[in-house]
Amino acid sequence: MKLLVIGTQLSGKTTLARYLREHTHVLVSEVDEEIARENGGTWPEDNVYKDTVLIPRIYERIAGMESVIFFANYFAPLSQVEVFRSQGFSVANLRLGRDEMLRRNIHRMQHEGYEDATPWIDGQITNHNELRRLGLVDIEVDATLPTAEIAHALMQFAAKSQT
Repeated sequence: MKLLVIGTQLSGKTTLARYLREHTHVLVSEVDEEIARENGGTWPEDNVYKDTVLIPRIYERIAGMESVIFFANYFAPLSQVEVFRSQGFSVANLRLGRDEMLRRNIHRMQHEGYEDATPWIDGQITNHNELRRLGLVDIEVDATLPTAEIAHALMQFAAKSQT
C-alpha cells in the first residue's frame, strides 16, 4: 500500500493520521512529524532550509518506501506529487469547501489558539484544483465526513488499488 494523502489546511489530515495509527497496522507518516525528526527533533526556524532541504529529502525517502500512507503538507507542489506517483503511490485528496475551511479556521483560532489561515485558503484551493485538473488525484474524499468514514474509504481504495 502506497498512498499519498493531500488536503488543504483544516481538512483533517492530522486527525485522520492519528485515527489510522490507532485503528490499523499500516505505517502512517506525516510530513510535519518527519520535518521535526529530520531536524534533530525540533521544528526548524529557517523556513527556506525547511522547504528547500528538509522537505525534499523527506519526500524522496518516503517516496522510496514500499508500504506507507504519507500525509503531505497542505500545499502539495505538482513536482512532488508527480514524484510520488512515479514511485507507485496513489493520491487521495481530502476535499473541503471554502466555506467549511473558513468555519473551521474560526473555530481553531477561537478554541485552539491557531493563527488565522485565511490568507492561504484561496491559494490552497487553487493548488488542489490544479492537481485534480491535471489528473494527479486518484480519489477524493469529502473531508466533512466523520473520520472513521474517511479512513474506511481510503483503506478500501488502497486495498483495491493494490490489486
